[in-house]
Amino acid sequence: MNKKTILATIAIALNSAASGGESQSAIKSEKNHLCGYSISGNTLKNTKIIESKTSNGVQTNKITTTMETGKKNIPASINISCYTAPPLTTEEPTRAKLEIEKEDSGGRYYRVVNWEKEVHGNNWVATVAYVNSIFGDGHKSAVPDQFLACPKASNNPCFYVNIDPSTPLSKRESMQIKNLIKDISITPQP
Repeated sequence: MNKKTILATIAIALNSAASGGESQSAIKSEKNHLCGYSISGNTLKNTKIIESKTSNGVQTNKITTTMETGKKNIPASINISCYTAPPLTTEEPTRAKLEIEKEDSGGRYYRVVNWEKEVHGNNWVATVAYVNSIFGDGHKSAVPDQFLACPKASNNPCFYVNIDPSTPLSKRESMQIKNLIKDISITPQP
């Protein structure tokens, strides 16, 4: 190899290492700008990427991470959306099951809520609904595992946790959502 090839190889390696560091610092800096939520602990440690975008006054955040179930880490994404302008009125908290029913009303298909439980986050409490099937046209069909968490705090949006479709959860694993939820905090408002 000549000197130019060696120098180019070193430069590419240094650039790759530097961009990897930037990705981690970007994840750390973005963790506090998630529609009034922040992530920490194993959920942050296991985070692969945080994608945030704003369009038409709505901020959308997708956190790609893994959910620890004790025996394995299951690929998951946390989806949090909110309006960028402060709300004009205080929104009353809703239960997760009722929110799913509201979203599905008027359609031919609706999601079947397997269970709804109260789950404690780092500094908040929410109802969490678990869905893994839909019903419509007289048939029940399996869908990827999905959780909706709705905090009991005013003006904090509900958010979804979607499990990778290639990894269906066992009944026991579905109960481990608390391991992911406990690493999400509501950011105190100024």
